[in-house]
Amino acid sequence: MDSFEELMDGMYGWKVKDGEVDPPHYQFPQSVLERIHYFNFAPLWEDGMTFMGAMQFIIGGSEAKRDYLKYGIGAWLPESDGFKKWYESWGKSARQQLIALALMYGYDTDSLTADQNDLSKWAIKAALEDYGYEDLSEVAKQDHDDLTWRASMIQRIKNNI
Repeated sequence: MDSFEELMDGMYGWKVKDGEVDPPHYQFPQSVLERIHYFNFAPLWEDGMTFMGAMQFIIGGSEAKRDYLKYGIGAWLPESDGFKKWYESWGKSARQQLIALALMYGYDTDSLTADQNDLSKWAIKAALEDYGYEDLSEVAKQDHDDLTWRASMIQRIKNNI
């Protein structure tokens, strides 16, 4: 687990590089990085997700899951054991700040798979799996308001791929 120094450097390790401000860089565990990346999805921001909403989804919990399933695109990404272990460890407020800094200033995506880096495809796949469908045409045929809304959102994403 992280040392106190690693957490502090991840929050307060600001530098100036070639006359430009260089924000701190923190090496997130893979499970944490995947969760940040999954919920840092452009269509969610475009449709009114707030910064605190993104933080709530990333941190998780039953209220966050309920809200995401009501307003989100695709399936809820459950908190993995690796994420829980990292987040529930000592220094929870420091870990929240590290997540906030990652949302504001970016994070390293080199360790993510190609599908995870293409969030549009990842969200479509997750949404389809959530409802047990094989392709978008099956989802679009449903009359249920929630499914129709999700299908239209997924189609909008697909059009932008």
